[in-house]
Amino acid sequence: MDNHMEEDTLIDSYVIYTKTDLEGIITHASTAFCNICGYSKDELIGKSHNIVRHPDMEASDFEDLWKTIKDGHKWEGIIKNLKKDGDFYITKTIISPIFDKNHTLLSYDSVREDITVRVQAEEFQRKLGLLLKESKLKNANLKNEYKNSSIKQDKLIKELNQKIQSLQKELNVNKSAKEFALSKLHMKSTMAKSKKIEKKSQH
Repeated sequence: MDNHMEEDTLIDSYVIYTKTDLEGIITHASTAFCNICGYSKDELIGKSHNIVRHPDMEASDFEDLWKTIKDGHKWEGIIKNLKKDGDFYITKTIISPIFDKNHTLLSYDSVREDITVRVQAEEFQRKLGLLLKESKLKNANLKNEYKNSSIKQDKLIKELNQKIQSLQKELNVNKSAKEFALSKLHMKSTMAKSKKIEKKSQH
């Protein structure tokens, strides 16, 4: 007898369990369920199980659930629940229909596993993965921008060098033409002076 009581106590303390009638009204809640949702047993017994329904869960999310258990089949799924203090918890839930010896449906038993931390860790990893992907994409874009910028700079430098070379050629041509013109002018001046000297000597 004592062993049975001890076993029942362990189950009550560690198994997140509720029993409801066919309308979803809570008829039993384990201590473990009370601990996770924040309500006392007195606050839960006689209340609809909707008391812990999270607003993120749509009514349509429960259509398959109710259809399955009303048809006498076990339902399994992930449910986000609302705590009394407004926080949330996430459970992997198994809801089983309970029958009497005549196979008349009497009630529903729900057993849950708290997977809140696991789901949050997976969500964190998912977001981290997205951030890393976004970061890599940004880095790739920056590399492409840098590469394109470098190509543009190289092209500009090449064009500037070509322009400088063209100007230098033009300057050299102009310089040569100027030097040629000066030399011609010098020659004419020299010749004019020579003729002038010759004329003076003849007189």
